[in-house]
Amino acid sequence: MEKLLFIGPPGCGKGTQAKLLEKLGFVHFSSGDLIRSSKDPEVMDYVKSNGYVKGTYLRDETIYTMLNKAISTVPQTSRGYALDGFVRNLPQAIDAKERELIDKVIYFKIKEKTSIERRINRKEGRTDDVPDSMKSRLEIYKKEVLPIIPYLKKNFKFYEIDANPNGEEGIRKIHDEVKKVLKLD
Repeated sequence: MEKLLFIGPPGCGKGTQAKLLEKLGFVHFSSGDLIRSSKDPEVMDYVKSNGYVKGTYLRDETIYTMLNKAISTVPQTSRGYALDGFVRNLPQAIDAKERELIDKVIYFKIKEKTSIERRINRKEGRTDDVPDSMKSRLEIYKKEVLPIIPYLKKNFKFYEIDANPNGEEGIRKIHDEVKKVLKLD
């Protein structure tokens, strides 16, 4: 079973690419989807307080509980899973290594301008795609997520993909690259 981590700044397309892998037998776990659907009182308070919109993160212990529950549902017949939005700081990355939750990391590298443009133009109109939230989420990404990239490179099979191509053609091009690095051709 392949255990993938898709990582990159907001708007890099990691969720889109993880969803495309579902057609190839992978299970996709989005932290945002799990948070929005949770019945845990702490998580529900977080959602009601607009924590997600503000770009703040839940406590690591809460994230671990949600992640463990989600991973326990992966059918043995699946090719594996893709985590999207999990592992956002060094303690989470170390925990993922110790518990063998990840074996490959795909880092979606994108220009900041492209990231912002994509989030402004999202079709689904997410509540966290407002200017203040976009700025806050990007700053938190730079402060907490970006610094763990060297750790991920050192401890997992690490692939960097150019996530700048836009539109349907760009999505296909990036997906072809994902399939190539994962040897899914």
